[in-house]
Amino acid sequence: MLDAQRLHALAHREGLTAGLGAVLQAVPVRETAPGGVAAVPAHLAVDGETVPNRLAALEGIRLVRLPGTAGGGLAGTWAARLAAVRAGALSRLLEQAVERLSLRTFDGTRLIDLQMVTGDLADVVAELEVLRLATGAAEEHEAPAPVVADWHATLGELGWSTAKFFGAEGYIEDHPARVVHVSALVANLCLAKEAQR
Repeated sequence: MLDAQRLHALAHREGLTAGLGAVLQAVPVRETAPGGVAAVPAHLAVDGETVPNRLAALEGIRLVRLPGTAGGGLAGTWAARLAAVRAGALSRLLEQAVERLSLRTFDGTRLIDLQMVTGDLADVVAELEVLRLATGAAEEHEAPAPVVADWHATLGELGWSTAKFFGAEGYIEDHPARVVHVSALVANLCLAKEAQR
C-alpha cells in the first residue's frame, strides 16, 4: 500500500490518473462515490454507465455512474492521501509552468525573472510543500475533517493560480493545465461530504 508521500511522488512523476489508480487499488470504487458517480482511471474495469466528460477523458479518467447504493466517500487518511495525489499532480504542472515561463520573454526579460512572477511562483511552491508535508504527517496522526477539507480547497486555489502561469493556454482543453479542472472534479466526486467545504 502506498502512503501519502509515495502517492505524491507517483502523481508528480506519472500524473493524476496514476495517483488515483493507486488509491483505488486499496479502496473499493463504490466507497469513493458518495454521489453515486465514481472517477476511475479509464483502463480500470468498473461496471456502470459512463458519464461523458471530455476533460476527464483527455486526462485518462472515466466517470462511471455506479448501480445501487452510493458509498460514503473518502474521509480521514484516504482523503489526505487524495490530497497528496492532487498536490503531486499540481507540482508536476507547476514544473511545466516554470519551463514555459523560462522560455517566454516580455520586453527582453524572461517572464520567470520578473519579480511579480517569481513571487507568485514562490507562494505556490511554498504552499504545495506545506501540503506535501501535512499530508505525509496525516499518515501517523489523522487530520480532522475540516483540516483535510481546507487542504482540498487550497489545492483548488493553487490549481487556478498555477493555470494562470500559462496565460490563455491554461484554459484550453488539450493543454496539460486541464489537470486543474479534472483534479477538482475528482475531489468533488470522491470525497466524503465532511472532507469538503
